[in-house]
Amino acid sequence: MEGAESVIPMMDAVIDQCAEHGLDEVVIGMPHRGRLNVLANIIGKPYRQIFTEFEGTSTRRRPMAPAT
Repeated sequence: MEGAESVIPMMDAVIDQCAEHGLDEVVIGMPHRGRLNVLANIIGKPYRQIFTEFEGTSTRRRPMAPAT
């Protein structure tokens, strides 16, 4: 197995384990390649929302992360 075929099930298992151990939040940092796959298949974000945000046509405002 390579690429998303192995990473997606692994990430799903890790996030499930985090939830079972009481974690409220998981931060995922990754390059663009595969990010849309993770948003759809791990996070469960609807395809319509992903593509709307990707195209820049979303009217929904996202909160900015605090500066560190």
